[in-house]
Amino acid sequence: MTEWGINPQLGMITGVGYLHVRPWAANAPTEGIFSMRGWLRRTGLTSAVSIAATVAALVAVGSLAACGSSPAKHVDAGLGGFAGNTQNGTLCGTMICPAGQACDSATMTCLAACASDAECNGGKCCNAKCVTVATDAANCGACGTACTAAQSCVAGACAGLICTGTPVTPTPTPAPITGDDAGTAGAGGSGGAGGASGSGGAGGSSGGTTIGANGCHANEMCLRNASGVGACMCGSTASCPAGQSCSSAGTCSCGTGIGCTSPQTCCGSSCADLSSDTLNCGACGKSCGLGQTCKAGVCGCSTSTQMVCGSTCTDLQSDATHCGACDTACPTGATCLAGKCGCGTGKIACNGVCVDASVNAHCGACDVKCSGKASEPACGERTTGSGKFECLCANTVLEIACGNTCADSSQPDNCGKCGNVCPNQTTCKQDAQDASKHDCKCASAGQSYCETAHGCVDLTSDHDNCGVCGLACLAGEMCKSGTCTCPTSGALYCDENAQGVKDGTYACITANTIKNCYGCGVSCAGQSICDTTSKACACVDSMNKLDKTKRYCAGKCLDTQTDALNCGGCDIKCPTASACSAGKCSCGTGLSWCGSGSTFACIQTANDVNNCGSCGHKCGSGEECCGGTCKNPATAYSSDDANCGMCGTKCGVTCGFPLFPAQCHCNTGTCR
Repeated sequence: MTEWGINPQLGMITGVGYLHVRPWAANAPTEGIFSMRGWLRRTGLTSAVSIAATVAALVAVGSLAACGSSPAKHVDAGLGGFAGNTQNGTLCGTMICPAGQACDSATMTCLAACASDAECNGGKCCNAKCVTVATDAANCGACGTACTAAQSCVAGACAGLICTGTPVTPTPTPAPITGDDAGTAGAGGSGGAGGASGSGGAGGSSGGTTIGANGCHANEMCLRNASGVGACMCGSTASCPAGQSCSSAGTCSCGTGIGCTSPQTCCGSSCADLSSDTLNCGACGKSCGLGQTCKAGVCGCSTSTQMVCGSTCTDLQSDATHCGACDTACPTGATCLAGKCGCGTGKIACNGVCVDASVNAHCGACDVKCSGKASEPACGERTTGSGKFECLCANTVLEIACGNTCADSSQPDNCGKCGNVCPNQTTCKQDAQDASKHDCKCASAGQSYCETAHGCVDLTSDHDNCGVCGLACLAGEMCKSGTCTCPTSGALYCDENAQGVKDGTYACITANTIKNCYGCGVSCAGQSICDTTSKACACVDSMNKLDKTKRYCAGKCLDTQTDALNCGGCDIKCPTASACSAGKCSCGTGLSWCGSGSTFACIQTANDVNNCGSCGHKCGSGEECCGGTCKNPATAYSSDDANCGMCGTKCGVTCGFPLFPAQCHCNTGTCR
């Protein structure tokens, strides 16, 4: 006798052999897995003949079809089927997994693909997907180690689920479940002994891994056919898949506990918190990289100083492989400090390797080589402890390293430095301040060697090297004290002639003429002369004598004593409606003419802190100008009858009785 069952989701009969029953078939069951024999009995068909006839009739009308021996390999239009390769990806149930994802054959879902165990945060990478080998029935204990349909994966080992209890007749959900292990799941206890057909035994482990006396998980029943083949049932459905558990209501729930509790989500056959699970971060199957954590459903590094390089978290401030930026590796032997590679004290980076800067092969810098042989330059410090290495000769005062030879720096062929040959008229002399330094110097005191002169010259008087080598004075000039100047004292070097007209020819001319008055082209116009005392144009009277009442302003002689536009000096303008008298602008009562240079203004000196009482008199910090006197407002107005409480408040004859008025006085800032 074959045991049969019907899966309403797939529309299939499940058992040893499998038949497809379309859900709309007449009298078809609507829920649960039942034995074919029990279902047919409920329809009134009990004899073998009637059962056979009914099956034949269902097959004839297309309501029942043979589907092979395993429903997992059945393909029905619109229902989905098995996993396999397609042209555009991997067929997985009713979907096609795109590139970068793999099909989980246990749950028929697409998961993020992996390349190595390092990407699985403690899990294993099996067939390009991250799994937990401790509970995965398809990869139990190791990749590819699959448990049978009658087993589940417990702690990385396949555990049997073959029933051992007494067969019972199932009752449809949601009616109470009877039979072995029908009691409520216990908190981690072992399975109870099987009871009679209608009585419930003690609950199994809430983890779903402890097998009860009937060989099934907690809350599952054992149904066996006449041949002794048994199957565990959760309510009216087959035994829950690996990683799921049977609830007291007779339904399979995700996870090894009784369903997932908030905020967990069912991922495959286990519960996961998508906000913090590194194997399911933000979505089922989305694994975080090595060293990453899952926060609020996003993979990231644990500290703010870390960044993701590739798929690994690293500190760019200290990681020598990723120093300052991803994939920026420090040389061998170097360390990363504050995001920069360093070789440490006394070492330098050469060709990607940290080397000692004091060795002859890299003396002070990469590839700077010293001979190191006897009487030849060797690497060392000129000043001990300075950390600056160079090729040095034994006599550091007189000898210098020239290639692999120690040369005498006091000789004219290597004077002070290698290859510095002293030219004619010079000798190699020691520096007066530093005995280790030598340079080519002229034999005569006061002379300097100039390449432009090919010899020694006096820079204070040489026309072609005046002050510095190569600076030549112009025609008509002479070099005096290192400066180009005209030979005659007070002369100007101009391209204007004696009449003040440019002629394109530079020459030394007299500086005190009316056409070139102490400046090239400065001409004195009107009734003026070039005054040698003021060295500027000056006004004269009819007798050609200096007129001190007038001033030369912009080519004109003006009376600055009365000119409102030039009052007291050139371009000093009086305010509108005011006049200029004796070289000062008349400002009116209470105002004073204050200023300097060309900046003047009428100022009320009675209350101006910058001109208090007189022009230019400034009050101190915190003071104010009151009646032309600088005062401290915090103390000056407490007893001043003329300024009581504040500047300008006077105490009058208003105190006392009306018939006998008395003089008021200021007391603590108030008239009394």
